[in-house]
Amino acid sequence: MGSMHRVYQAVWPRAFCLQKAKKECFEIGERTCSSLNTQCRGEGERIDFSSVVSPSISIHSSIGLEAARESEDRKLISDHNAQVGDLQRQIEARDAKMRKANEKNEARAEETKEMEEKHQTETEKLKSNHKDQVAELQKQIKDRDAKIREANDKMRENERNKIERTFWLKNSKRRLREEDSEKEQKSQR
Repeated sequence: MGSMHRVYQAVWPRAFCLQKAKKECFEIGERTCSSLNTQCRGEGERIDFSSVVSPSISIHSSIGLEAARESEDRKLISDHNAQVGDLQRQIEARDAKMRKANEKNEARAEETKEMEEKHQTETEKLKSNHKDQVAELQKQIKDRDAKIREANDKMRENERNKIERTFWLKNSKRRLREEDSEKEQKSQR
């Protein structure tokens, strides 16, 4: 704790310094002015205010007050240390919570990144597969069209051949009939 010494400047008259010191002694109450070793410098001289001590404050009570003050100081220090400990625990708990949340967020971010990469890979694969499938389907369509044209050409050729055969057969039969009828006519003559 800071010193309770008071030094009054030379601008104040000596009587004012005495009155001020007396007032401070009574305001402090639990401490004696003699323990303060209060000084006043007025008109270049040093004045000791130990004579200003209130007659109600004795040396014995000042010792008890010192012990009480030391006890109070120890209690305040203990309370302060307890508060500091509580604050440190709160800070550590908050930091642990934040670390855990950060780890969780990092895991989510990594998981999201992996999912995005996987999605990108699958999309590229699907596009590639789609292109391959489209190319394969186009090839199959061309092959099918070629087979259909070939089958149609064969069918037309077969129909032509059939028509020609039918025509040839009909003509052949007619010629045969005609020849037969000519032979008959010749034989009848």
